[in-house]
Amino acid sequence: QNKYQKALFSFFAIVDRKLRGIEGEAQLSRGDQELLDDTFRVILLSFNELGGASAITGYFEQHGNKVYESRVYKGMGDFYLDQGRIKDAADTYKAYVARDPFGADAPRFDQYAIDAYAKGGFASLALEAKIAFAQQYRVNGPYWQKQSLAKQEQLIPVVAHNMEELASHYHAVAQKSKSQADYQQAFIWYRQYIKSFPGTKKTAEINFLLAEALFENKQFEQAAKEYETTAYQYVKAGKNAEAGYAALVAYDEHTKTLQGKRKEIFQRVAIGSALRFGKTFPEDKRATTVVMKAAEDLFALQKYDQAAVAAKSVLEIPGKTTEKMRLTAWMIMAQSELENGKYGQAESAYKMAQTMVKNDPAMNKTIEEGIAAAIYKRGEAMRAAGDVEGALAQFKRIATEAPNTEANIAAQYDVAVNYMAKEEWSNAINEFERFRHKYPTHALQDKVSENLVIAYVKTDKPLYAAEELEKILRNQPDLNQRQQVMWQIGQLYEQAESHDKMIAAYEQYVREYPQPLAQATEARHKIATVYKKMGNNQMYVQWLQEVIRSDKFAGPQSTDRTKFLAAKATFELAEPTLTSFREIQLKAPLKANLAKKKERMQTAINAYTQAAEYGVEEVTTASVYLLAEIYGTFGKELLNSERPAGLSPDELEQYDILLEEQAYPFEEKAITIHESNVERVKDGTYDEWVQKSFTALKKLRPVRYAKAEKSESVVNALY
Repeated sequence: QNKYQKALFSFFAIVDRKLRGIEGEAQLSRGDQELLDDTFRVILLSFNELGGASAITGYFEQHGNKVYESRVYKGMGDFYLDQGRIKDAADTYKAYVARDPFGADAPRFDQYAIDAYAKGGFASLALEAKIAFAQQYRVNGPYWQKQSLAKQEQLIPVVAHNMEELASHYHAVAQKSKSQADYQQAFIWYRQYIKSFPGTKKTAEINFLLAEALFENKQFEQAAKEYETTAYQYVKAGKNAEAGYAALVAYDEHTKTLQGKRKEIFQRVAIGSALRFGKTFPEDKRATTVVMKAAEDLFALQKYDQAAVAAKSVLEIPGKTTEKMRLTAWMIMAQSELENGKYGQAESAYKMAQTMVKNDPAMNKTIEEGIAAAIYKRGEAMRAAGDVEGALAQFKRIATEAPNTEANIAAQYDVAVNYMAKEEWSNAINEFERFRHKYPTHALQDKVSENLVIAYVKTDKPLYAAEELEKILRNQPDLNQRQQVMWQIGQLYEQAESHDKMIAAYEQYVREYPQPLAQATEARHKIATVYKKMGNNQMYVQWLQEVIRSDKFAGPQSTDRTKFLAAKATFELAEPTLTSFREIQLKAPLKANLAKKKERMQTAINAYTQAAEYGVEEVTTASVYLLAEIYGTFGKELLNSERPAGLSPDELEQYDILLEEQAYPFEEKAITIHESNVERVKDGTYDEWVQKSFTALKKLRPVRYAKAEKSESVVNALY
């Protein structure tokens, strides 16, 4: 290192000699310039060996400042950058800034560091560097105040661009993350930009983006104010009309969060903004007629509260509105109040409009429908509030106020609905049936069937309810709805104990909706159960096999429930094998009967083993118990089997001993299997089958099990 340091002293002496007495490198000859460039390259290689930026700083601190320091730091940083040493490059650039934080080149070198991070893909470091840059070189900050006006002018586009990038970054991040913290950072940088560079066209764009970010973050009141600032304080900057209109939308969103008097006040503020919009931007297509257009636009946007207020203000302008405008205002008021749920005000407004219409059948029809709708909805609201009698009165009033309307027909339907609300099911059924026969093609017919289903269920008439659902099913195109209806039909027929119709319903369900598997398997189970009740053993067995098959090929769709049903089905199908095993008696011809007995025993064992392998607790414990009983039964029957005729006492004794030797393993097998069942107590399983295994073990091994129902770790195998 000492050699490098001595060499550096010599190399810098060359540099000093070549630059002495000239104002810049441009005055050097070509040969001197090449020599200088080579010298700086060797200097950089030396500093690299000595540790890079820290060595440069140490050298200049020891030997004094030089006019070419920036070239050395820049060269060292570029050297690292070319080698892909991004962090070292950035640290070198920043080391130069640390030497002279208020120097004229400080912003440029900090920008070099930012660019290095960006080039190397160090996004987080680049972001941190940008934030530090914006804070260090902010307008009116310590650095800014030490610079000349000319230098400040040079800084403006750099600082502005940096702040804009920071604001845009955090805004984009916030749009994805929806994080309050990210939005707050975007707000900070947008506002810092606006504060630092007021009055420019670009600032107007930034102000608009600030408003957009506030709106996205549901800070609607602040968003509206910023939109208005953009619209009315940057008149020549563009996008002003859009900002003014966006302010109206923001005001409306904020109004939704308010209640009572404050809500009313803020609605007036929003309408004031709409009027200001019309006055400021008369050339805008949305502002042809300020108040009228505001009312119409707000209604078209479904901003009914504001539309009603704007329409009312039209009517309050004396002598400056045409008859057509006043009619339009009354209609907007009426329709807005209707949408707002202010049905009494809506009816009054419609009737005011009705007095202004002459020789216009179409408009008269529209107004009559509006009056009917206001009365009808008022009745609906009363019903929703529990005032059933009041609702009935409103529905009946439609026949007088607006007899030639669709709402009048709907009101007759709602009489039946009100009976439903009062739980007068028989009256409701009669009214719905009357409506069905009076208006057979009316769109409400589907609703009639839906309500009749409810009424029939409430009156314990599941068969009628199912038949109504059959009607609904015939006209139901939506597959999901059809699936639900079809399932409900099956349930209702099941409840009505209409076995044939229930089977038909569930079979149709399985055909049309094999997926989701769990529901279809449930239907198969129900079908099998009904066939069992009907005594149709063939179909019972067939559908049990369907339950098993559906779970077997279920793959990832298999659930605990489908496994349970399949296990139960397997268990129930095993029962005939047990019966068949028990039917064979060990008597002459003993050899033939013993072979049959063994064959049927193995069949039963296989069947119950298959059921147990599902791992369904109650099926497993039952199957294990019966497996033990099969082995135990075989052993007992073997001992009690018919002896061959003609045996002497000694031969008979030897025969008995032989039988005991052959029966003993089966008894031991039974004990082992029973013990595997009682072992389940350790896992918290103690059902009737485990209890039966305990009882059996008391007889088979009384010394161990007759005193208390407990188990020891004897055998872990199932059987």
